[in-house]
Amino acid sequence: MPWNYHKLQSHLKSAKLLDEIKIESFQFIRKNPKMTESEVQQFIQSLFQKHSLRLAEHSPIVAFGKNTSHVHYFLKPNKSARLEPNTPILIDIWSRLNTHETPFADITWMGFYGQSIPKEFQKVFDVVIKSRDACLEYLKIQLKKKTMPTGAELDAVARTVITKAGYGKNFPHSTGHSLGFISPHGKEAGISYKNNQPLEKNLGYTIEPGIYLEGKFGARSEIDIYNDSKNKIVITTKIQKKLVHIH
Repeated sequence: MPWNYHKLQSHLKSAKLLDEIKIESFQFIRKNPKMTESEVQQFIQSLFQKHSLRLAEHSPIVAFGKNTSHVHYFLKPNKSARLEPNTPILIDIWSRLNTHETPFADITWMGFYGQSIPKEFQKVFDVVIKSRDACLEYLKIQLKKKTMPTGAELDAVARTVITKAGYGKNFPHSTGHSLGFISPHGKEAGISYKNNQPLEKNLGYTIEPGIYLEGKFGARSEIDIYNDSKNKIVITTKIQKKLVHIH
């Protein structure tokens, strides 16, 4: 369903609040470095309630260490990891205003707790960022040509960057999805090899490539974008360029 002005403004407000919650969440970890994933998750949920954001079907994702290697890591009872030195951190949060038919915002940011960021983790994060930016830049270039690329076309751009870096088999999900009203995943086809249709105008999407090394760590970067009626891309969320380093 295309977004009207009201829906876009609602999404922008949600995106701004998620950015504030993300900042507060990493600050919470910085001040309390012995927290568990569950305790950070509960802190995030308390901020959702504080800002009157709707709690989605699933709780926000907070993953430490090797748990970041799961594409979608959901906490199990009594199995919440405690933060330890030299640990990657993944925070994936999504929500919307608690009003009727307003679209979600959805972001993922990465951090690291420890004195020195390992070269391998930094390399993987950098490849993910390069993939995300290549997808975004290709979309902008095509729109300047008044051409709306297909979801499959954009997915291929992002995937090529990761494959050339040697991590093609470690990128198991689509590059992005449309943003919905009932859940963060909309009904419209997203940035996926399965979508041979052009992206839709007046609709929000995520761009979220990721690399996951089983049993070691994973990295994902997720931003939201909006295609307006004039073939212009609006980036509606903050863009992570560097790891959040907690030390």
